[in-house]
Amino acid sequence: MSSLNICIAGVTGWTGDALAEAVTAAEDLVLRSGVSRSAAGGEAHGAPVYAGVAEALESVDVLIDYTSHEVVKANALTAIERGVAVVIGTSGLTADDFEELGAAAEQRGVGVIAAGNFSLTAAMAQAAALLAARHLPSWEVIDYAAAAKPDAPSGTARELAERLGQVRPPQVARSVAEIAGAREARGASIGGTQVHSLRLPSFAVSTEVVFGLPRPLRGRHAAGRARGAGDERAGSRAGHTAAAGVTVRSRGLSEHSESLRRSFPADAGAPGVARRAVKDFLAARGADPGALSDVLLAVSEVVTNCVVHAYRGRPAGPVDLEARHHGDRLLLSVADEGGGMPPRHDSPGLGLGLPLVGRVAQRVDITAPVGGGTLVRMSFDLAGVSPSRSGR
Repeated sequence: MSSLNICIAGVTGWTGDALAEAVTAAEDLVLRSGVSRSAAGGEAHGAPVYAGVAEALESVDVLIDYTSHEVVKANALTAIERGVAVVIGTSGLTADDFEELGAAAEQRGVGVIAAGNFSLTAAMAQAAALLAARHLPSWEVIDYAAAAKPDAPSGTARELAERLGQVRPPQVARSVAEIAGAREARGASIGGTQVHSLRLPSFAVSTEVVFGLPRPLRGRHAAGRARGAGDERAGSRAGHTAAAGVTVRSRGLSEHSESLRRSFPADAGAPGVARRAVKDFLAARGADPGALSDVLLAVSEVVTNCVVHAYRGRPAGPVDLEARHHGDRLLLSVADEGGGMPPRHDSPGLGLGLPLVGRVAQRVDITAPVGGGTLVRMSFDLAGVSPSRSGR
């Protein structure tokens, strides 16, 4: 069973502590170390805690940073230089900072994913706003936070404003330069979007985008006050899994939220259903269907195993298929709720025809979830498919 070794910078903080708890509870993750100046020399959730990132990266696959705007960039650059993938949940970085981190990541060939907010609901709110910006002409962003928050705007608001600017500039009736009086009252221009940051006691972090029409549209994400909210932990998990599996430079969890999820009965038609679903999913994202024969072969093989072996001697149950497309990398997982896969002496780690999958996929992991069944995860480099193997 393959596991990811995790270091959490800010391990004793509000979010870091909750993430450490989730990492230690996960079967496929190991909390290798933590970083906290106040707790250096001690332990957090059974892992040693160091004062700085540089000394905490031994045998680490992924660094998750929830520290402060003052140190996050240096932490990320240190990890990248050491060949460690990075997930950044800390706010305060600018677009120029992300460009620098992206260039360093590409040079070293490691994955870096940054999101102003790893809450899945925040990613959904951002995706909705980006869709609305394609159709509504004008918008501004309001950023709410407690009085003591040290940076403005929040990472969530900054990322939203910059992503909205990538859709198109908002229409304005009068530019800020033409405003009489205190122009600062119109907020800060970030990516062409006016952002207004409120810092008052009793406020929790939340971000609102207002689209202006005769009937305005408002969209707001409120982080709330619950410690270690489940959707943020799930979002961070999606982030560090993607960062470890692909070489990417990425802003925003919503870039990784586009995925295929299908569940269907483990019957004779299941392999065909899975092949069509994956083929259509990749074709919709610009992949050449003619270059996908290896991927479709692997999907068919794994799903066939579910049909033939997973529910032997019991009523057929479901097959769960998930696909994520990150640049030139495709991540596929197939899960069932059957009796598990028996080991084979002639093929350690792979069995029941899966050596074939091991030859065509860059990486294959087979695990037995706590609740039962089998989970097969595969990684493919779509850019590396050769014409001879693809049939072209």
